[in-house]
Amino acid sequence: MGIDEAVERIIEAVGVSNAFEGFETTSREFETLFAGATAAQLEQLRFHKNPSIALTAAWEKVRLTIPRLPARDRIRLDTQRFLGYVEGRLGVPVPEIWGNVVAGAEAGNRSGARFRQPDDLRYDDTGYGRATPGISVTRRGNSLFLKSGEVSVPLPIEVRARLPSDMSVHLNEEEGYVAVPYSMVAAPFPLFRIDPQSGKVLWRAELWGCGFSPIVTGPGHYHWVGLVRQKDLLIVFGVGTLAAYVEGFAVTDGSNIFRFTTSYSVLYPYK
Repeated sequence: MGIDEAVERIIEAVGVSNAFEGFETTSREFETLFAGATAAQLEQLRFHKNPSIALTAAWEKVRLTIPRLPARDRIRLDTQRFLGYVEGRLGVPVPEIWGNVVAGAEAGNRSGARFRQPDDLRYDDTGYGRATPGISVTRRGNSLFLKSGEVSVPLPIEVRARLPSDMSVHLNEEEGYVAVPYSMVAAPFPLFRIDPQSGKVLWRAELWGCGFSPIVTGPGHYHWVGLVRQKDLLIVFGVGTLAAYVEGFAVTDGSNIFRFTTSYSVLYPYK
C-alpha cells in the first residue's frame, strides 16, 4: 500500500464517531503508514492538510528518537519543537497544563511516553464532582445549574447522569461546551454543546482520548482536559499518565475534524 492510500484510510477511520469502531483501526493504519515512510516522507506528512496526519507525523519524529529496546531508565523526550509545531499548526497557544506536562514527557522504549501528573490539575470541587476553575453547580429544587460568572444554565440530564465525573467547561452568554471525562483514565468520554439559555443539548460528540491501548487506572494515574475555542472549532486538549491527545470538533454540528494521540503507537513498541 502506498503512502497516499494509507493516509486516506486513516482519515476515514478517524472520522468514525464511535471510538470502539475507530481507534484500533486508526492505530494499525498509522503503523502501516509510518512503517513504510522515509524521513523525507515523514517530514512531508508534517505539512499534510489534515491535522490528524500532520500532528501524528510530528509526534512520530519525537518517538523515533526513543531507543527501540527497553532501557533501564526512562529518558526525557525533547518535545519543545513538537509543542511549537502544535501551536503553529492549530493557531492557538496550548493550555499551560498540557504544555508543561508534554514538555516533561519521558519514555523507556517506543511503546509509549509517560506524562507526570502536574502539581495543580486546576479542578475545583463543586459538590457534584470537580469542574474547571470558576465553574460552580447549584441546586434549585430538582434542577442543577451550571454557573460561570453571570451565566447560569440548567444542566442537561445527559450531563447529570455522568456526575460526579469531572467537568471541563467553556461557557459564556453565546455558547456552552461541557466535556465529562473520567478522572483517572483517558478513556473515551462525551462532549456536549449546550444552549446557554435553555440548557438544551445541541449536539453530542465522542472523545477518543487514549482509546483502549491500554486502559490503566488507580493510584498514581490522572486525567486532565482543557477546552479551547478557535474560529469554527472547539479544540480539546487532554493528558493522562499514559497519553496526551488533541481533538477538534466543528462547533456547528459536533462533527470531528481531527484526532491526535500519542497512544496510537503503543501496540507497536519496537519499530
